[in-house]
Amino acid sequence: MFNDRRKLQKLADPRLQGRYPMRGLYQALAVASMCIQEQAATRPLIADVVTALSYLANQSYDPNSAPTPSLRVTGSRAGLSERNLVKKENGGESEKDDSPKETARILNRDLERERAVAEAKMWGENWRRANAQGNVDVVNG
Repeated sequence: MFNDRRKLQKLADPRLQGRYPMRGLYQALAVASMCIQEQAATRPLIADVVTALSYLANQSYDPNSAPTPSLRVTGSRAGLSERNLVKKENGGESEKDDSPKETARILNRDLERERAVAEAKMWGENWRRANAQGNVDVVNG
């Protein structure tokens, strides 16, 4: 089901009535797909899942930037039309950039960045605390 982009909208809460960014839906589904991996070692930490979903939930929805179903062409040109809309939505990026695999990679990169920032902040706090006490070697050791 994750491989067929036309079916992905069926996974969204119907009460949203289509008022959500498609990119956000793809990212949320990428997180969900990572969570249901068979091997526990390949699943993300729950803290990372919460961080990713909180980030997605806090994204604003701009109905003017969302493609409407009436803009899409049916028939044999539907795939091409959908790719063009996705390309326009993303400022010229290719359809590949919204694939669940690519979205998962981006989310993992963002989570790794957040983790690195948190570690840097912790190091900075420890350094300032040690520096205030005159013991900088504690932080470096």
